[in-house]
Amino acid sequence: MFDLDSVGVMPSQPPLAFDPIERAGVLWERNWPGEPDEVYDSMRAVTSIMRAHQILIAELDARLRPYGITFSRYEALVLLMYSHAGSLPLSKIGERLQVHATSVTNVIDRLEVLNKISETAMRQVLPEIARHQFHLISNVATYPVTHLDGDVITLHTPKGSLRYTVRGAFAVAKPDAGYVRPLMAQHTRNRVVIITCGELHGVDYDYNVVVNAYLTSPKATPART
Repeated sequence: MFDLDSVGVMPSQPPLAFDPIERAGVLWERNWPGEPDEVYDSMRAVTSIMRAHQILIAELDARLRPYGITFSRYEALVLLMYSHAGSLPLSKIGERLQVHATSVTNVIDRLEVLNKISETAMRQVLPEIARHQFHLISNVATYPVTHLDGDVITLHTPKGSLRYTVRGAFAVAKPDAGYVRPLMAQHTRNRVVIITCGELHGVDYDYNVVVNAYLTSPKATPART
């Protein structure tokens, strides 16, 4: 069983016909009149900063998605890479990334889960890759991974936990992953697609591991507080 957290990436949307920040500012002034101008200016500034942060994180997560990580996981990996010993206590990671220790634990746990998925897959497909025994999907060479079939993935969302069962996985060369049409079928109901880098024994291969999993729990288990 694997536990993962969901990563919400904001979809691209056409620009609005008006400035939503300015519209919000007008409404603030209308509903809370009589405040000094700097109060309304501060509210506009804070909202603008938060919106810019959301856009940047969504873009960074989208750019990192082909490598199977999010920006927070990328930050942790870079920090470890630059450390003298290649490792750091969780408290130090939290201190340098300026986040709570609980957040650091979650990031590291998710990296370990993705690593287990990757290692299981690459252990199976490397011999097939060496023998060029591949299956074509959308005219792209893929290498089926059966050792993950039936595994349960628990996806943690803000509304609770959902359980998914793996019903297919494969490895594909990183430059070709975007051409696998079924992978890009975003509207497949009750499906999640997990993509991570192909790695085994510390060696990063030029392959992505793609896992298709389907919802098996009808309702989210409420998140524990």
